[in-house]
Amino acid sequence: MPEQLLIDYQIECTDLKRALAVAEEIALEQTVETPPSLVEDEFFQKSIIGQVIEAQEFTADSFKVGIAYNPEVTGFQVGQFFNVIFGNISLKKGIRIENIVAPDSILKSFGGPQFGISGVRKILQVHNRPLLATALKPMGKSPEQLADIAHEFALGGGDLIKDDHGLADQPFCPFKDRVSAVMKAISEARESTRRETFYFPNISGHFKTIESQLDFALDHGVKGVLISPFLAGLETVNYIAGNYPLIIMVHPAMSGSLFNDPKQGIAPGVMLGTLFRLIGADISIYPSPGGRFPFTPQDCQSINDALLTPDLQVKKSFPAPAGGLKISTIAQAALEYGRDTLLLIGGDLLESISELAANTRKIIAQFDRLFPEDQESTTADPAFSVFDCHSLRSNKQIVPRLRTHLKFSSDFSWQGRDTWDYKNTDGNSFHNVKRIELTGRFGEKTAFDVRYFEVQPKGYTSYETHRHEHVIIGILGLGTLIIGNRTLDLKVNDIAYIAPHRPHRIKNNTDHPFGFFCIVDHERDRPRVLDWRTSLCV
Repeated sequence: MPEQLLIDYQIECTDLKRALAVAEEIALEQTVETPPSLVEDEFFQKSIIGQVIEAQEFTADSFKVGIAYNPEVTGFQVGQFFNVIFGNISLKKGIRIENIVAPDSILKSFGGPQFGISGVRKILQVHNRPLLATALKPMGKSPEQLADIAHEFALGGGDLIKDDHGLADQPFCPFKDRVSAVMKAISEARESTRRETFYFPNISGHFKTIESQLDFALDHGVKGVLISPFLAGLETVNYIAGNYPLIIMVHPAMSGSLFNDPKQGIAPGVMLGTLFRLIGADISIYPSPGGRFPFTPQDCQSINDALLTPDLQVKKSFPAPAGGLKISTIAQAALEYGRDTLLLIGGDLLESISELAANTRKIIAQFDRLFPEDQESTTADPAFSVFDCHSLRSNKQIVPRLRTHLKFSSDFSWQGRDTWDYKNTDGNSFHNVKRIELTGRFGEKTAFDVRYFEVQPKGYTSYETHRHEHVIIGILGLGTLIIGNRTLDLKVNDIAYIAPHRPHRIKNNTDHPFGFFCIVDHERDRPRVLDWRTSLCV
């Protein structure tokens, strides 16, 4: 096997020989699921069946054994991956996953978080301190009542409001009504605070419902969603993380049976940390110690370590301790958990809506005192791709909003797309040009971007060159393309190809705008502006 998926299993027994025998049974059960006599061929032995690579005493009554799998047996699919590591043997007693080391092929296939800690911070513009979140509850309140809670939390400067994971699409609180009401409420609060508060609605139901909910949320400006992987599906979470420009917060509902027995299942650090991070969680919620769930400080530390370790070559995820945090102790919790944490406080903060904004303000002030602005986060994600939420060539922020259909208007604009400056630079290398980013910067997985440029009368673009190639399609008026020492007139529906390293400029010598589509590589080098006066086309 050139690559290996390494799993450490804890096996309950007191005899090394028996531990090795159980390990061999696991290696067969999790792959070929047949007696050894049926798979004696060398192909099965070397390429399909897991290989037991080590065994050592773990506790007084258990051994830890390492099994290496060929990552190809997972099909590089989330569901089959979980099936390989713990499918059939989850039905047995005395077996628990203690550690996972995934190869590059798995990491690349699953992708991990789309944004990670650095990406979430860039969008929120909160860089120095832990994030503060609350939940909309209790179930039974109307959309308007929940919106009131969101409004007060946003007025207090809170960072993130999530649905309670029990809020679905119930008749007494329909999903669309709730999203509309809450987004309106936090928008109104923003007029007073001049800062962003995010709302993450709970995504649930069958897949067609989930797709509809995601589209509705994006159309209403939602930046992230809450989802429970063991309710909605592990593969569903990974699909959303890879195909929608949304921050993913995951909830551990239904996962407790995997780790409540310390000798059975999957260790909490592996399940709520490594595996949730691997399938795309930007934020992972788990119970804090001392609350109403039996999590120990060691459990929480193992989850934090798995979400924050740089050893897993995907973006880092926010740990989100919850379930019993108090206003009186949350500052201490912030110190204990550290800067790169999202602290989720519910009931204690929500008990009095009249004091909700003030108490939220108080907590944020405590965080700011504990974590001064001049201190930077220690867990930056170098893999974060800034185009996910910002324009590479403008100070203006692009709101990630993938759309299947961009409706065209007669004034040569497109619904849901803003007009931008041509470039975020000063000088006289260009004049009177605007651009509209259409596709490629909004979560699409294309290898190219489509932009619209409009050159006003007597305007011109930079005279420049670059390594990438691109195509121009005229769609409005008449323009002039200068390419090398050639001058070409472009009219509507004319197409021009600009090869790599070819100096070029577009001018408009008419009295009417010239508009054109520009199709260019998504990953590209920055243009090098040339001195127009020394070109052959003066």
